[in-house]
Amino acid sequence: VSIVLQPPTQTSILNIFPATIDDLRHDEQGRAVVRLLIGQLPLLAHITRKSAVSLGLAPGMKVYAQVKGSSILK
Repeated sequence: VSIVLQPPTQTSILNIFPATIDDLRHDEQGRAVVRLLIGQLPLLAHITRKSAVSLGLAPGMKVYAQVKGSSILK
């Protein structure tokens, strides 16, 4: 899952959803886990801390999630 701030154009990724950042956590290895809500459905994006900081990501922000692959967690 990648995150963009504006609706993407000219991309091969067809699964693009408007989302709201629900939570954002950084770890010690330079990664960030971003919990997105697409409506009421949660979706996790694992990105670099550098990307999260560069995009200025914060809870409550409206973004777009580009989904190339997914896993279902039980």
